[in-house]
Order: sequence, then structure tokens, then C-alpha cells
Amino acid sequence: MSPDGTQLVLVSTRTAGRANLWTLELKTKRARPLTTGAGGDFRPSWSLDDQWIGFSSDRDSTMAFAKGRCEHVQTADIYVMHPNGTSRRRIGESCHFCGSPSSPPTAAV
Repeated sequence: MSPDGTQLVLVSTRTAGRANLWTLELKTKRARPLTTGAGGDFRPSWSLDDQWIGFSSDRDSTMAFAKGRCEHVQTADIYVMHPNGTSRRRIGESCHFCGSPSSPPTAAV
């Protein structure tokens, strides 16, 4: 949930069976996609200052997809982006399995 309590960030495979991030405005129930494209985006975490969403992703992976699954085999890197989907970037070098952001990213990232 966003720090101001107005939105959720969630993972959905509603678009072409790929795991992408969406925001859901709680008041209007309006869903909006934040990420699209090849690869999957998972485990979002909102920063405490409401400026960033951290998430893990296999979007830049060169490994094959697991049969019948929406993600690559054993690879995920940490990314950040603004809550409107802009300024998305990977943090650090690819490490082939970084997992989830363990603490919310801050504006200093």
C-alpha cells in the first residue's frame, strides 16, 4: 500500500500472461499498468517517502522461461521506478538472483 493509503501496487498476469506491476486506486477501484513487456516483475515494495517503488524482475534476463510459468528460471534483479512508472532502472549489476527488495527504497537511491 502507498504510504498515503490511497493506492496498492500489485502483480497481475492479466496482460498476455506475463507478471506485470499495476496500481489500484482504492477510492475509484481503477487499475493502471505500471510495467509491460517481456519478462516478469514481482514483489513490489513502496518507499516510505512515496517517491519510489522497488521490485524484483527478470526483464533483462537471458535465461529461458520455465515451461508453463510466467517468469525466467532462477533469475531476478532489483529495480526501482517512480509510482507513475517513469525512471525505471536496475540497481546494481545483474546477480542472477537478488530476490526481493528487503527494505523500501528511498529518494536517495
